[in-house]
Formats: sequence, C-alpha cells, structure tokens
Amino acid sequence: MKKILFSWGSVLLLLGSYAQQLPNNSFENWDTEHFDDLSYYYDSSDEGHHNLIKSTDRVEGNYSARLESIIENGDFEVGYFINFDPDDFSGGIPYSAHVDTIKFNYKAYLVAQDSALVLAFFKKNGTIIGGKLVKIAADRNTNSWSEYTFATDMPQGMTPDTLMFGAASSNAISEIGMEAGSWIMLDNFRFISNNGSAPGIPNDGFEEWNDKTIEKPQGYQTSIEWDSSTITVEKNSEATDGLYSIKLINKINDAGDLTHATVTNGDIFSSWPYSGGMPLVNVPDAVSFDVKAHRINNDEAGITFIFKNQGNSVYEDGRTYRFDINNFQRDTIQFNITQPVDTLTVVMWNGDVENSTIQFDNIVLYYPVGIQSNLKISELKAFPVPARNFLQFEIEAIEPEKIQIEIDDMNGKRIVSRTFILQSGTNRLKMDTGMLPQGNYVYQISASGGQIARTFIKK
Repeated sequence: MKKILFSWGSVLLLLGSYAQQLPNNSFENWDTEHFDDLSYYYDSSDEGHHNLIKSTDRVEGNYSARLESIIENGDFEVGYFINFDPDDFSGGIPYSAHVDTIKFNYKAYLVAQDSALVLAFFKKNGTIIGGKLVKIAADRNTNSWSEYTFATDMPQGMTPDTLMFGAASSNAISEIGMEAGSWIMLDNFRFISNNGSAPGIPNDGFEEWNDKTIEKPQGYQTSIEWDSSTITVEKNSEATDGLYSIKLINKINDAGDLTHATVTNGDIFSSWPYSGGMPLVNVPDAVSFDVKAHRINNDEAGITFIFKNQGNSVYEDGRTYRFDINNFQRDTIQFNITQPVDTLTVVMWNGDVENSTIQFDNIVLYYPVGIQSNLKISELKAFPVPARNFLQFEIEAIEPEKIQIEIDDMNGKRIVSRTFILQSGTNRLKMDTGMLPQGNYVYQISASGGQIARTFIKK
C-alpha cells in the first residue's frame, strides 16, 4: 500500500506541475474589439491605434474625420489617413482632371511647435506635376470650422493620371515639434479648376466608414497590433483541444505591403528577442504542441521558445516548417537548459510569402518531477528523446542496488514494470516502449532509499 501511495504521489506532483502553463495555451479565449475604419484609405486605425475618429461634428453630410496625436503603449502615434505607400511615396489613386485649387474645412488644436499636415500631389507618368504639402501650425488653431485654400501650381493644360492624398495630426514627415495632444478635424474637400469644380475623389467628405470587428487571443500580442487593415491572425474552429486553434496567414495590407503574421506572449513592439513573456516559477524540460501548415514555395515558418534570465536570452529552441502538414500533427521539443532562467517568451511566425499559413494548438509545457532520497545513484540519463521503440537508461550506481523501473501514463495507469540489479559503476538498461501509443508518460525508478520520477515523450 505504501508503494502504491508513493507512486501516485509522484503522479500528483507531475500533475501539479501543470499549473504553470502558458496563459490561453489552447487559444480558447479571445477578446473582441470594434472600431471605425475610414473607407478608401490606409489609416492609423489600421495599425491598431485609436486616434482616427468618426465625428458627428461636421460641415456637410453626417461625419468628419478627427485625427489625434497620442501616446499609446509608451510610443508616440500620429493620427493619419493616406491613399499611397508612405514608405516610398509611391502609388496613389487614378485621377485625370486638371486642378488649380483645393479647399477644405478644418478645426485644430496644435501644441507648441507642432503642425498638422495635409498633402495632395498630382502625378503624370510617375512625375509630380502639381500639388502641395500644407502645414497647419498652432497660429491657425480654431474651435470653429474654418476654410483653408491652397493652389496646386499645376501648369495650365496639364492633366494628371494619379493623385496622392492624405493628412496627419502631427508633422510626421520631418518629425519636428511633434506633441501628444495635437489634433485636427477635416471635412468637405473640394477640387477646383479655373473652369469650375473638378471631380472629387472617393470619400473626400469622410462619409463612408467600416465598422470593423477584430478578435485577438488573450495573453498574446499579434501582428494585428501592427496592422489591423488585414486580419493575419485568426480564431480557427479546426482544433485538437477545445473549440479553437490559432491560424497565422500572411496578407497584403491596404498600403500594398506584406504583413507577416506573428504571435507572441511578449511585447511585439520591442526588438528581437521580444521583451516580456511568462515569468517562470519552475523550468520546463519539454514542450509539445499541435501544428498544421500550408507552405508556398517552401516558405519557412515556425515556433520559437526563448528562455531569458534578467532580460537576456540564454537558451532558444524551436521548430521550423517548409512543407505542407495537411492534418494536425503532434510535435515535441526536449529542452536542455543548463543556466538559470526566469522568463519564457514564445514566438509563432509565418515567413515571407502571401497566403502561406500555419496553425498551432494545445501548447503544453512539461517539468522535471518526482523526489529523490538516499538513492545509491550518482547520475541518470534516459534516451533517445523522444522515445520510439525503446527507452534506454544509463545509470551510475555508487554500489549494488535492486531497483524497479515503471512506466505510467498521465492518468497514473501502470503500463510497464521491470526489476533490475544495479552493479557499481555504469549500468545500461533498456525498457520496451514500442507498444505505447504516442503521448506523454512518466518513468519511475524506485529502490529502498527513495524514488526518481520524470516525464518522457513517446513518438
């Protein structure tokens, strides 16, 4: 009876170690976020910020656009909207009318040396032929709707083919004088030629907005924080544990750039390796997870486990995938951590090709468990890791001793039990594991002086 209680006590120790898992490790819990997204533009709300606001304070129609400069997650964020690529000022929208003057209405409060920006550049065959970057500084602050007019300086008789158009709440081009608290409201843009009104552009009165709903996994930050114009991380109903898995899919965003799908339990806005993560009370010696993938052109994706001590990475391990995995498979990693660690940061990433996908579910950490008391063993090794047809032990015995090696499943059911006599020195023993289903098990080495219990994985 004592032996049975002793054995079950070890299993309870093992199960108790499961208390420290990654929060939301099976991706069952998601938060829902709603926001207004300005139609026909790429804007700051697409980057997950809440500083482009649909306002009912307007000049015409039902709405205007309010852009605000804020501090969010410790970073300065400019409210903006654009219809071109901000990285190289390429792109824009088709426009084929001569424009001499642009008029719009605004309200503004610009702080200190800050200035809001409004820009409209007309291009012909990629060359700018007219337009202007307008800076609205603090001396133009107004709480009532005012009109602003500027000339495009487009030569008479010239007709553009493209218009680059946008606005920002702070001087985001030179980044001089930018201040949190600066804001500008815009409405009723009008394009005028010497012969009268020129055609407008889509949503130049800010009447059209999309009510976007985004689901985010609790306990993680994702690439949606960078860019919510494209949903690159999804709650997927194909799962191995519970109702959902997490799916990463690379997409082209509204600015024409590829958004790389990424998920981490750290700070996704920090430099690599991401700061933050899960503080460790105990150090895991293995992890298992379920993975499914659709890879295009052998595009590499994977999962990385980063163990840190006082903010510094001291151990990393992971898996990469270049080929399709059509059905979820269970993968395991055995850690060999020899230095002190206090934090675990997990990163799931999805490569560089549009529409490549990878899914994860049921990430489980395993810990060394069991007790040891007066065993006449100075060193114990078990291999291969993971085990397949057998589990081999290399035991350094201080003196001869009779031992029992037992293998239990995770419910405490005894699967295999054998007795061995250790001789002084190195002993090599083997246990058959070929008949075990794939999964996680506990081996226990018992003798009169105590017991050792540890987990292992069978593939």
